[in-house]
Amino acid sequence: MTWNDITLGKYLEIHPIIENDWGDFDKFREIVYILTGKYEDVYKWTEEQVKQYTFLFNIEFDKKVPNIFKAGKKYYRINSDAERMVAARYIEVKTFYSNGYVQNMHRIIASFAIPVQRWGFKYRDLKYDASKHDQYSDDMLSLPFPVAYGLAMHFLNIVNIIDKKYPLLFDERADDEQDGQMGIEQVFSKYYGWIFSTTQVAEHERITLDAAFELPVLQYLNDLAYLKMKGKVEKKQIEDIHKSK
Repeated sequence: MTWNDITLGKYLEIHPIIENDWGDFDKFREIVYILTGKYEDVYKWTEEQVKQYTFLFNIEFDKKVPNIFKAGKKYYRINSDAERMVAARYIEVKTFYSNGYVQNMHRIIASFAIPVQRWGFKYRDLKYDASKHDQYSDDMLSLPFPVAYGLAMHFLNIVNIIDKKYPLLFDERADDEQDGQMGIEQVFSKYYGWIFSTTQVAEHERITLDAAFELPVLQYLNDLAYLKMKGKVEKKQIEDIHKSK
């Protein structure tokens, strides 16, 4: 058995076992049961039998990032173009990541993956239907784990690149100076919150809340950065007025 024989869905089942503080043989017994459906007396296993599963405790493999991939019964392509990403997908990924990267890996991939359809020897994009996100996520559970891991890391890297363009919004050091040891995600959620932020963007753009979620992510973040700076300037002006009295 190798990593390629294990789907993302199966990995999500065995990951809590790998991470817990059980003894190695207790972990082996439960993992083997999940992967094979059989309870084995692993205490009687030979060294060679044990070696068949030791790879599970070390995530080292080629990170595969296919442009087109099959998940479930459908085909998808990766969306690596940050400028074409809408705010809603970006917010989903940030939220899923903050709520637990591993257990939400399939949801993260589903937020970036674009459903496609065969068209002769090529593929054409289908409309991304946000209401089917759970269906897309379930499809991703069938991916071989190396593919799923590679895709998720690729997408999170794109989000990280976007975040670095907006230090005013995502400057962890500045937040920590004001909020002690609180992390960046907690600070952003505490003070801004995605719904509150999107409401502000909608009012600024004079559009509906739903339309604000569908804005290109760079435009959305530009609006947030502008509104945050505007708020700081107005606060400073008010403070100066009070000081002058």
